[in-house]
Order: sequence, then C-alpha cells, then structure tokens
Amino acid sequence: MRKTNLFAAAIAATAMTSAASAQVLINEFEPNQVGADAATQVIELLGTPGETFDGFLISIESDPGAPGVISNSGPDDDIEPISGTFDANGLLLVEIGDLENPSFTLLLTDTFTGFNEDGGSATDPAAGGVPTDIDTDDDGFVDDLSAFGTIFDAIGISDADDEPVYGAELGGVDFAFTGDEPGLVFRDGANPSTILAVNDPAGELIFDQDGNTFEIASLGFDPVTPTFGEVNPSVGVIPEPASLGLLGVAGLGLLRRRSA
Repeated sequence: MRKTNLFAAAIAATAMTSAASAQVLINEFEPNQVGADAATQVIELLGTPGETFDGFLISIESDPGAPGVISNSGPDDDIEPISGTFDANGLLLVEIGDLENPSFTLLLTDTFTGFNEDGGSATDPAAGGVPTDIDTDDDGFVDDLSAFGTIFDAIGISDADDEPVYGAELGGVDFAFTGDEPGLVFRDGANPSTILAVNDPAGELIFDQDGNTFEIASLGFDPVTPTFGEVNPSVGVIPEPASLGLLGVAGLGLLRRRSA
C-alpha cells in the first residue's frame, strides 16, 4: 500500500474543483502512436462550444531515475503551449510535438512557469531546459506544483506496473497497467466520466479506468481508429468488472479513442 500523503490529497481536491468548474478536459490522445513516431501529434480537448482556450499540455515523466520530471531537452518536448476555440461540439484539436512513449502523466493547465537552462521561459521549446521536478524525493507522490496555475485535467498512463504516475493526485485519473502500452485513450461520448484505452496491438478487449473490460467484437464501432474532431462513440452501460480486468483506478474521467 502506498502511504497517505495529505499534501497530495489537498492538491487533488483543489484540482478536481478547478476541473469541474472550468469544464476543460483532455478528450482523446494517442499515448503511443501506431508505427514510427511522427514529429507531431493531435490532442483533442473537450470544453464549452465557442469559448477560447489558452494553456499548456505538460508531459510528466515516470521513467526510473526521473519520476516527476518535466523537461524540454531531448527529442520529445514535455512543455507545449496551446490555444484555440472550441467548435460547436465543444471540441478543440491542438497539434503538439510527439509525446515520449509511456509511462507518463499528461496534464492540462492554464499556466506553466518552469524555466529553461538559459534562464528563458519554458514557453520557448527550442531552448532545451533544466527539468522541473514535481516529485523531488522520487517517492511517487507530488511534492511541488509551484510551476502550475489551474490544473484542468491529468491522465496517468503506465507501460509497467511499478512506475509512478500522477493523474489521480492531480485531480484526474491513473490507468493501471493493462498489459501493454495504450495506443489510444478517449472519453466515452455518452459517459464523459468514463475513460477508455485501447492497447497496441489492440487484442480482443478495450479497458476503462476502473478495471472493466469490453469485447471489441461486441461494440458497434471500431475503437481502434481515432475520431479526432468528431463526438466520441460510447460503450453504453458500464458492466461489472470482468474477471480478468487489469485496471484499478481513482479520479475523474476522460473520453475518446485511439489510432491503430
């Protein structure tokens, strides 16, 4: 059992309140794009139709030796300024640099004040960067969120069962390890509190954050192909957890799917 962390609990409560009031969520993304990684990828956000949004998508590392680290050094930028206007369906597509493959936590915030190694603002992705570390003692718990403003959403994605992710602590959700790296994560179109994950390769099942599994063959849609820019499909009534359910998660939810 992980120890109780009152600091993390307070942060989670604040983050959940912020996310609920702001109604801006991560709606669909590909933690690990199919095939060779492209230079960029699309992230879909869910918000209020017609409203504009300015903020940051942040990737928080979970790799051994660097849990909680955010850096702009290396081929994969962890700090991405984003902006745009939500369409009539409340969807906003933003293009960012390729995410490093899981494990990581994808976080959505309105402000980030980390700094690069040259002293410049972290909004300059060309400058590389001294890492910001939210888990300073590497114990899997959040210690410092001073670089962030309002946290709207956070999703932790694991590619192993022993690497820490921070989504639940930040008011979002953590997927437990599902046996492989998820290729696509999306919120259910009719049940936004339900987040679904499809592995790559997909196999016969998709997963939700609570350990429920769904047989792909029984669905009325293809859960493997992303639907960026369209309202997400729905798996319908959430069933009792399957006997071989692999997830155990707490927090908010997200909706949508991924490309195969």
